[in-house]
Amino acid sequence: MNNITTSFKPSVTELIEIKKWLIQEENDSDEGFYSNWNHLVQSFDANEMVIIQCDGITAGFTTWNSFSLYGYIEYFEIHPSYRKKGLGKILFNEIEEYFKKDNRYYIELECNPKEAEFYWKKQGFKKFPYRGLVETNTHMYKPLIQTLNITNTAISDNRIELWDVRRHDTKEHKPKWIWNIEFKKNSNQLIKPIIFPCNHQWTLSWVKNGEVIEQDEIKYFLNKSVIHNSCMLITELVE
Repeated sequence: MNNITTSFKPSVTELIEIKKWLIQEENDSDEGFYSNWNHLVQSFDANEMVIIQCDGITAGFTTWNSFSLYGYIEYFEIHPSYRKKGLGKILFNEIEEYFKKDNRYYIELECNPKEAEFYWKKQGFKKFPYRGLVETNTHMYKPLIQTLNITNTAISDNRIELWDVRRHDTKEHKPKWIWNIEFKKNSNQLIKPIIFPCNHQWTLSWVKNGEVIEQDEIKYFLNKSVIHNSCMLITELVE
């Protein structure tokens, strides 16, 4: 492997090359993403595919979707003959840098097959907590910015608390996750933002100087600084 290159503008010829080895992989092991070929072609047409080549041979690819807050890795595969050679890391670095330059806050994916979880953990991904949803695959995420760490106890009078229950059940439970927050000087912006997977029915509380400013289920939380999709993002808090 003397010449490794990546491209965000693969050609039709390279796409056909991928198709051939996906068909071969399915025939040999009944694995791979050939069953999703139509989706791969759609990603190619939408310019949402990046490939990696080794000595002129297409050895892997990834496709993605880009949303307002995050990037979603849809398919990611290295040719069976080129695995365990570091190509996956190079390919992931390319898509990670792409999302960073595109000002996305985190990357999300589903492990398929589930055995891929070990690989994605090595790339810095974390598993979603159980969100009470029917999920066929393991969901994982990776922040693209430095974020505030979770603590087990409230050591500050200024904090964010999150319960994995609805508001009417919070009296019977302690918050499951706590972030002790600090603000930039003379600003409503957090020194380190919060990114965390959530269910929109979970209960969120903002405590300021020891007093609860707001507490409600995430979907009803009035503070417009709290943005949520599959993950909640808090970069600032405004009363």
